[in-house]
Amino acid sequence: MSLRRQDPKVARTLPPHFATKDQRADTAGTPWHGRDLTPSHFPGDVGERKEAVAKALDACDAGQDPTREKLVEALAGTRVLIPIQAIATETATTASGLHADNASDMAMLKLQLRDGQMALPVFTSVAALSAWSPEARPVPMVLEQAAQSAVAEGCTCLALDLGRDGAPLVLRRSALWAIAQGRRWCAPYKDSTVLDEVEALVAAIDGVDGAEVLAGQEREVELKLGLTPGLEQAELDALMARVRTYLAHSQVIAERVSSLKITVVPARR
Repeated sequence: MSLRRQDPKVARTLPPHFATKDQRADTAGTPWHGRDLTPSHFPGDVGERKEAVAKALDACDAGQDPTREKLVEALAGTRVLIPIQAIATETATTASGLHADNASDMAMLKLQLRDGQMALPVFTSVAALSAWSPEARPVPMVLEQAAQSAVAEGCTCLALDLGRDGAPLVLRRSALWAIAQGRRWCAPYKDSTVLDEVEALVAAIDGVDGAEVLAGQEREVELKLGLTPGLEQAELDALMARVRTYLAHSQVIAERVSSLKITVVPARR
């Protein structure tokens, strides 16, 4: 097969709708006059990962930051990249049987994790995003903005730099909500607000004589309750129902604890 070269002496002509277009307007005919072109919020940004973030990621990979607190601290206020991609909103089939996209919208990508939760992918560099999805377009924003977008889209966590070497890094709901609200995040088992809420639970429910908040193995937090000894099964069932109702209606637990496991032991006398 041969390729025909364009004769450089032959002038190229624009399509009619371009040839007649007003140069003071865009291709849709909307005038340029009066428009405000907003400068970049990240001048000089070349899309690379920040040094402090890179070090925090290395620390996570080395097992030096199991709670991800130092990583969240390093990410605070930094530029991240959200992937968006063209999604066809109107399609048609040509006379020759080919499928064509007549219209499309740019949509934010979301992922469903194995546990069913929805995650917003977030990337710290253009290289990381392109390695994961070459077709996606990077949209820069500060981390707090990304977290707010995730909440608005119904996501419960952020998935950081998918496809990178090392274990996948997922920031769960407690971290997501803290970032979106612009407050400093710490692991829930040592969050003073969570500890105060658990103390309030102990004071509010007869039969719960004490509680301990621990880092969980299966869940983010393990809540160990010390119960009054000698309870019958029916009394125990009723007591645990009150505990679950209290926790279900707690705004503090909803925002600051991603997942919770309750264990019970006899209260120490």
